Amino acid sequence: MPVAGAWLLDTNILLRMSKSDDPHHPVISGALRALVAQGARLCFTSQTLGEFWNAATRPLDQNGFGLSTAETDRIARVIERDLEFLPDSRDRGDEELGRSATLNPNESDAWGFAAPQYLLG
Repeated sequence: MPVAGAWLLDTNILLRMSKSDDPHHPVISGALRALVAQGARLCFTSQTLGEFWNAATRPLDQNGFGLSTAETDRIARVIERDLEFLPDSRDRGDEELGRSATLNPNESDAWGFAAPQYLLG
């Protein structure tokens, strides 16, 4: 089954793919490789990158990953280099989601969308 299209990666995916010693890393890494092999675009937003930064630098005893800012910055640069950035512009968001520019966000069916697909951790 083809999976081409945009896949918005959840913060948990960004966190776990960045640490090879994470128990979820092998499964996530394999899934991401399979998506890319099928032509998928792996994407992130400024929100997910900010959430990544916060969780990565938060101390272990506070449910974080306990990484230094230097290590977090190195990983963030890899994310920015290797994944597609989806800007936070409403127009760009509508385009990525395949929404018509004429939709009224108050309409109940206006929030149905086909892409990007969302990969949760």
